Amino acid sequence: MFNKDAILCINKPKGLSTFDIIRNLRRKLKELNKIKIGHTGTLDPIAEGVVILLFNRATKFQDIFCDNYKLYLVKAILGYKSDTYDIEGELIKQDITRPISEEEIKKALKKFSGYIIQQPPLYSSKKWKGLPSYKWVREYNQKPKLKSKKVYIKSRLLEFNNNEFCFISKVSKGTYIRSLVNDIGEFLGTGAVVNSLIRLKNWIFKLKDCVRLDDINSIDDLDRFSIDINNFLKLFDRIYVSNINVIRKLKNGIKLPLRGYPINKGIYKANFYPVFDEYTGELLAIIDKNYNYLKFM
Repeated sequence: MFNKDAILCINKPKGLSTFDIIRNLRRKLKELNKIKIGHTGTLDPIAEGVVILLFNRATKFQDIFCDNYKLYLVKAILGYKSDTYDIEGELIKQDITRPISEEEIKKALKKFSGYIIQQPPLYSSKKWKGLPSYKWVREYNQKPKLKSKKVYIKSRLLEFNNNEFCFISKVSKGTYIRSLVNDIGEFLGTGAVVNSLIRLKNWIFKLKDCVRLDDINSIDDLDRFSIDINNFLKLFDRIYVSNINVIRKLKNGIKLPLRGYPINKGIYKANFYPVFDEYTGELLAIIDKNYNYLKFM
């Protein structure tokens, strides 16, 4: 049995979904079929790169970990439209009646930067009436009415050559890179699809921090490559509690005023404070910067 409340950084290969990664691990390590496994954001099958998995009680913090920026390296092609907004969908070639300049690509990236309203793609895991949108399209031939969402995007062009362009993009939770590229294609009047997508960073986790799925073939491998949630959260600004009565009440899920407790400085800052038992080092709760309780252990 794997009892560790843990975080695991996986370098997802192209061709697998995030859920395929979890299924693959459960298939290889039967002990994992009895525990909770979550993630901090799905990654399309066409994409590769950083996927963060959470095990056991670490899954309680899934929402908190999801609410962070991600960094992508994107390659896209002008002159095509696609039902999936990427190269793997049903492609429709578009006529490019005039040359597109590098400045026009930069202008398009700037237009879709900052806080914008973005429409999710129909071929996505976005839920509609209880089912992922892509299931309505593929299995029921229906087009879900997905709600648009306010997202934050900051992009920089790296290369443009022969109607192919490469850029880096920092985005907020819920942003779809495929929608971004499709919007750029519509703005330029040429169409555009994603050709390659790599998630370079998810919050503080970088691609170099990740292991390959093939590296994990036993519970010992999983234990060696994963990070204990307690140890991870001690890297952030945090609060220690020493009063036995306060500790007992926090363990029972009772919200107590913690304003005034000293903040112990960590390597990283976040929009929350972990609260620890000073004697045992056990994680008790997570509160936000306004001292509202987010989660109890």
